[in-house]
Amino acid sequence: MSTIKSSNEHLTFNADGTSKEIRFQANGTQKASISSAGLFTSTTIDATKLTGALPAISGASLTGVGVAGITSSADATAITIDSSERVGIGTTSPTEPLTIRSSSENVNTVLLAIGNDVHATNTKDAWIRYDASTGGSADQSFAIGASNNSFRFVHLGTRATAPHSGTELMRIDSSGNVAPGADGTQDLGYATLRWANIYTGDLHLANTEGNDVDGTTGDWTIQEGDENLYIKNNKTGKKYKFKLEEIQ
Repeated sequence: MSTIKSSNEHLTFNADGTSKEIRFQANGTQKASISSAGLFTSTTIDATKLTGALPAISGASLTGVGVAGITSSADATAITIDSSERVGIGTTSPTEPLTIRSSSENVNTVLLAIGNDVHATNTKDAWIRYDASTGGSADQSFAIGASNNSFRFVHLGTRATAPHSGTELMRIDSSGNVAPGADGTQDLGYATLRWANIYTGDLHLANTEGNDVDGTTGDWTIQEGDENLYIKNNKTGKKYKFKLEEIQ
């Protein structure tokens, strides 16, 4: 037998029967129910009719919860938004506006972070930091981001290094020019990993470190003509042409 009881503080609904289920109906149509196990089931909830602030939900983890376009089957915390409005995916302690972590990966730490220049309080540069390892303990983290009117690629070395403190490898400036991170220290390709062809206009050659023959430095430009190739010494202003032999 089901009963309804009231007291000074409580209103008690008790379902005592075969199904032991408390049902809520409107015009004879069931809208929701509470099972004997405490499971609340609603046939429909009209979100447009919800007003005011929803109360906090505590207790067991929610599973199978979804909204339009988003469905969750997680049985543990998958996404965290902390009091500083930082979002963590796979971590409950995000350090950047977006921090992504996967404990199943061999690095067992942050895999990707999107935010301002890490540890730098005097800049608002935007960066994406990629944390990785070489399969062992070596840390080979990298970052890409905007800084001083250019887009930069940086090697951090350790995850604690801020992008502005890492070793810049390459940059693309606001005019689309591509430059190495440092002058005269990096190569384009390898002896065993080469570019097939290089298409360029004038070819500028400048050796500021000294050559292997006489140790002097040079600054030359090779230009093309209708019938000849020309080379200009940018240090002296003298101009020359290559002596070409036609073979076909």
